[in-house]
Amino acid sequence: MKKLFIYTGLLAFFLFAAHVNATQLPLYIKQCDNCSAQQMKSKAEDVIRNSTVAVLDTVSSTIKVYDVRLQIQDDEIEVVTAKERSLPNNVADYFNDTIQYKNTFIGNLKASYPGLVIPLDSIAGIPQTITKNATSYTNATSNCENSSGNNAYNFMSNSSYRNNVFDALVGQNHNYQMHKSSYSATVDSLQVGVDAKFISGNLGIKFLKKELVTLPFNDGSWVKVTINSNKSGFDISAARDCANNNIPALKSEATGQFSIVGPGHYVDFQNYMDYVGNYSYVGSYQPGKTCSTSCVMTGGSHMVCTLNCR
Repeated sequence: MKKLFIYTGLLAFFLFAAHVNATQLPLYIKQCDNCSAQQMKSKAEDVIRNSTVAVLDTVSSTIKVYDVRLQIQDDEIEVVTAKERSLPNNVADYFNDTIQYKNTFIGNLKASYPGLVIPLDSIAGIPQTITKNATSYTNATSNCENSSGNNAYNFMSNSSYRNNVFDALVGQNHNYQMHKSSYSATVDSLQVGVDAKFISGNLGIKFLKKELVTLPFNDGSWVKVTINSNKSGFDISAARDCANNNIPALKSEATGQFSIVGPGHYVDFQNYMDYVGNYSYVGSYQPGKTCSTSCVMTGGSHMVCTLNCR
């Protein structure tokens, strides 16, 4: 009889736990900067399902939580309502810390690097050369003609180098680390306070989305990035090589004409295009002449770049 009581008690416990887990609503986190109270409510109502929605204003350090419910009227009309609920303990404090640490991090960065133009050779811990599939042209008359040293092509194609730059510039910064941990505490407190399960894939919060950082390289190339604190990395907004060619991030963007200013530059260009997709090359670089290459899609996924020197 005692064993039967124990088994019955355990069964009741697991059934209760399963019921709690099954009825626990998902927690969505949305961003609405410089928003009015009505706009924040409308943002919550964009989640068309029964859920708990936290709406964050990263500019005013405001956070609101809503119970969102979906009802079907007249068998076909979906009606979504959002009712604001009280904010769980400590959530506002954690979120305010998140914004304060973010602002301090950006403020210090701007003070150190006016215009957020940050030469990478000024940052300790970033290697200035990496292994490259190219030759160093010692007789080149400019850094652009040479292929030694890091440049925007390397940054775009080498994730290890990119991560190294992020870690040295951002990841090791105390205020950035505190910004990240404070936001984690915000999410954890929300989950406990509203008894909802945060769905990691619905985050979508970009605390640093407006801060455009320019990273210039010694050969004259540059990359413009924003700091993505969700993935702890950079989002690339634009990139130019040392000949002022746009550096395509996708094969679909890699057609057109590109200036070539030296043998090293041409090797870097070819290596990067090989990284982007399936390319073949026609023509050889001719020193002392003005050269450019034209890249076209020849069918399927194959691209051909033809070099012309005059």
